This record gives sequence, C-alpha cells and structure tokens, in this order.
Amino acid sequence: MIFYFSGTGNSLYAAKYIANNIHDDELVNMADSVKEGRYYYALKPGETCGFVFPVYFGGMPSVVAQFVKKLRLSSDEVPYVYALVTYGGKAGGSVQALQIALEKRYVYLSAAFGVKMPDNYVIMYNPATEEKAQQVLREAETDLLTAATSIIARNNPGVPHTMLDTVMTAGMQTAYRMMRKTASFTVDNSCIGCGLCEKICPVNAIEMYDYKPVWIKSECAHCVACISRCPAKAIQYGDKTKKRGRYVHPDLQVKQQTE
Repeated sequence: MIFYFSGTGNSLYAAKYIANNIHDDELVNMADSVKEGRYYYALKPGETCGFVFPVYFGGMPSVVAQFVKKLRLSSDEVPYVYALVTYGGKAGGSVQALQIALEKRYVYLSAAFGVKMPDNYVIMYNPATEEKAQQVLREAETDLLTAATSIIARNNPGVPHTMLDTVMTAGMQTAYRMMRKTASFTVDNSCIGCGLCEKICPVNAIEMYDYKPVWIKSECAHCVACISRCPAKAIQYGDKTKKRGRYVHPDLQVKQQTE
C-alpha cells in the first residue's frame, strides 16, 4: 500500500514508479482520504507501506500532516514502512517530521528515500525550464530505481540529515503556515471557465462562480496545482507569477490533455 500526495505530478509519478517496480497495486491519495474522512487502512500479510510526498518548506505538506495525524493502520505483523520524499532543493527535516507523526499513531518508519525532482513552487521562484526539468527527471530515474530495489530488499539507505536541517525546517514550517493564505490568489480575463482548478484542489478551497474560480477558504495547502495546471495560465498569486513559467510533470500533462 502506498499513500501519496502530489500537486503537480512529481510525487504521483514517483509513487506509480515504486508501485510498478515492487508490484504494489494499491495507491491511496491522502488528499482524497482527508476529504472523505477515511483514515483506517489494513495491511495484508507481508505488505509494505509507503508514504510518498513532496517536501514543502523543509517539511510535510499540510494535507500529509493532517492525514497522518488521524491515520489508523492495522497489521498482524510489524510492517516495513518507508518514506519517499521528492524535493527541488533538500529533504530538510521532512522525514523526521513524518517519523515523529507516525510514531504517535504507533507506526514505525523502517526506511527513507529522497529523490530530487524539478522545482515547481512558482509563488517564490521561476520553475525549472523544460530542458532543466528533463535533465533532473532523467537523473531521478536512477534514484527511483535504487529506492524500489531497496524496498524489495527491505533495506534502509536513509536520507542525509543534520541538526541544522531540523532547525531550519522549524523556521520554514512557520513560514509555510503564514504563506498558506489564499487572499493573494486571483484569476485574470484569460480564464476559460473549465473548472479544472476546482476539480484538482486537494483541500476543496476553490469553487466556480459564474465560470470563474473563487477561493472559499482562507488557507490552502499551497500545492500550486491550480496555478501550474491551469490550461490558460489564468491563475496568479498577486503579481509574482505573471511573468514566471509553469511546471507540471510530463505524465500529468499528457493525462490532462487527454481528459
């Protein structure tokens, strides 16, 4: 069983890659579970359990934290539980934050893996160019294969971590809580009223009114899916994103174009 969260597709791709290579066909979207209030899951004998998500401000996305806080995981044995985090810069203290949260639910982390993937937080910086993204994705394949091989063997290579990472993550998570405000989201006249943003928002923060998105919650996960996946590039965050590019994992782009 693999629990995953993804905004623009990097962690979704990673979760699917691991699932295909370890022959685990059960993928659980943590955002959907939170929306539906589903927190109880039972593992089959010998089944591994994975948590795959992107690093936000050095730690866990709010959706992941909310899911893990209420998770009830049942197993007849001590399972092999692993984390795989995707990041543009560093893993920070994300794995350690997950470990602490899981232990409060009597779930114990056996292994952790980190995979560098293209930067995509368009609110703070220009995402990776297509050329750079392709290069990073090619390099990520090696790390994903290594992770899958280790999971099959029940190994734990671990993610490099220092005390400085822990300290920095604490400060960055404070900034994350402040940044999660939705007041600065706007939509311009290029909006085509497709409703994709409402559909993909992991926390149901968007509703369509008169064919335009309206942010109905004061806070969101800041996954930037609404900005990055808008087919008209109509959604902005203040005036910071107007001149910046957009990044969506290629697999998610293809899926979006065929829907």
